[in-house]
Amino acid sequence: MAQSRVFQDDRDNLVLVMLEEIPDCNMSPRLRMLTERQTYVQWVDHELGQQLFWVKLQQALAKPAESVTDSLPPLNDFVA
Repeated sequence: MAQSRVFQDDRDNLVLVMLEEIPDCNMSPRLRMLTERQTYVQWVDHELGQQLFWVKLQQALAKPAESVTDSLPPLNDFVA
């Protein structure tokens, strides 16, 4: 239903969360188009990547008027 609304309204109101890589042979044409057109975030299995995942997800869900850079923590918070 959400995918249909994206195409009907031509709005970026869907955030895809990719838990793992999807091989091209398993990706439907519609999903391929969504990954090319829409915002998506990729989950990774290491600590730094997971911290960045949550920041990117928060940014993707933020109000459009909010500046993405305003909500970013300093980069050195993620570097050990």
